[in-house]
Amino acid sequence: MSWAESANAVVTVHPIHGTLLDDTVNVTFRLKKLTRSVGASVVASGEFLTGWNEGRRFFRTPGEHALKGRDKAIEVHGLMEREI
Repeated sequence: MSWAESANAVVTVHPIHGTLLDDTVNVTFRLKKLTRSVGASVVASGEFLTGWNEGRRFFRTPGEHALKGRDKAIEVHGLMEREI
């Protein structure tokens, strides 16, 4: 069995059971897949933006989205990109 740790997420690879991903990794993967449908190159969950009031002004809220593997929909925010 081998272990890898990244950003409070643990990925376990076991030759018999395959790969087990914790909730953080699953949500991150699912959010990345939403970038196209949300129309933003960067998306963040509402939980990520909680407590970061200054950062919220850079994001728009396309709404809640159901994510595979989650019982409840989560609030998704898309980064507003500025033209330079």
